[in-house]
Amino acid sequence: MAENMRFFLTSIPLFVLSIVLLPAHSHAYGSGGHPGYSIQPGQANDRQETTLIDIRKMSRLQDIIKTLTTRQAIYIGESHQQYSHHIAQLDIIKALHKQHPDIAIGMEMFQQPFQQHLDAFIQGKITAREMLRRTEYFSRWGYDYRLYQPILEFARANKIPVIALNIEKEISTMVSKLGIDGLDKATRTKIPLEIDMSNQDYRQRLQQVYNQHPTRENDDFERFLQVQILWDESMASRVSAYLQQHPESKMVILAGTGHVAFGHGIPDRVSRRTAIDSAIIIPGDGEQVEPGIGDYIIYPRSASLPKRALMGILMGEDSQSGIAVKGLSDDSAAARAGIKKDDRILRINTAKITSRADVRLALLEMKPGDEITVLVNRSRLLLDDEKFELKLVLGP
Repeated sequence: MAENMRFFLTSIPLFVLSIVLLPAHSHAYGSGGHPGYSIQPGQANDRQETTLIDIRKMSRLQDIIKTLTTRQAIYIGESHQQYSHHIAQLDIIKALHKQHPDIAIGMEMFQQPFQQHLDAFIQGKITAREMLRRTEYFSRWGYDYRLYQPILEFARANKIPVIALNIEKEISTMVSKLGIDGLDKATRTKIPLEIDMSNQDYRQRLQQVYNQHPTRENDDFERFLQVQILWDESMASRVSAYLQQHPESKMVILAGTGHVAFGHGIPDRVSRRTAIDSAIIIPGDGEQVEPGIGDYIIYPRSASLPKRALMGILMGEDSQSGIAVKGLSDDSAAARAGIKKDDRILRINTAKITSRADVRLALLEMKPGDEITVLVNRSRLLLDDEKFELKLVLGP
């Protein structure tokens, strides 16, 4: 673990943005925008003292890269939809790669059974579009690909291995419904042998997150906890295995802040498997920061994605007979083009549409204002279905 002094960084320019007074009663949890945990008003945590960050100790990225290159695992947290976090991650990856080219990038965003397709993408054998299709990115992760595109393009350009860390969605869904004990023997062979649920601080943090989301199909905290820890253990197992197989390499692990903060999610579980030095980097914007949350706090520069090109439709379930239009936004591009509720979209330009992911892939490189051709199937009472093409100018 990195030295006790906590540094504050920005990505470019790489200077501290503000001094932070750390109240002794705050905790943090931040995977993809989950609310933070904090002691309720009127309470105080008498186990800790109020802590102050000395702004005179601030550092720039280049000042700590030498230290980071002595660590075999570098965990960088994120809020998934914050583009600025991903730009900061890329800045760190570039700086590390310049000093130590033998690095890998571990990503929570991809699931383990699809590793071969990430490999093919990094080797230049398939396009980004094909990689997204084969990894089922949009149905398994779903966030705007452009958030991660600069990182993946840099990895491809420099032949940096990208490692799929996450367990397959089907298993976590089964655990959510049945619990780990409800898995059949064949499925249990696909999960880590050791699932450590003993960390009470982590349990408390996850309980607070669970309590803030009261409406669930499967209302059981123990199963919720098992899913979270199964993710952590599976990702940790993957990190550990790679570093054991590549002892001269380093890995930058990109995951939601909740999976790395305080070391409770992935880092401690990697350390349990493999004796390595590591560092935890946490984005400070939007986080409740307290001692122990990580080794470095970064304040990324402002960055935002351009608006996506949208049709403005609510899509139905995947179907070989096309995607049903379940609804349309007011004054949407689709409505202006003449698409109606219950129409089915069969093709966008030359791309056949049988899934919601197909729609997102068809619009992947489009911008607001671009024109597309949509093949539509419309049912008619007492008449055969009507198929026709429409020109549609995409909106923001």
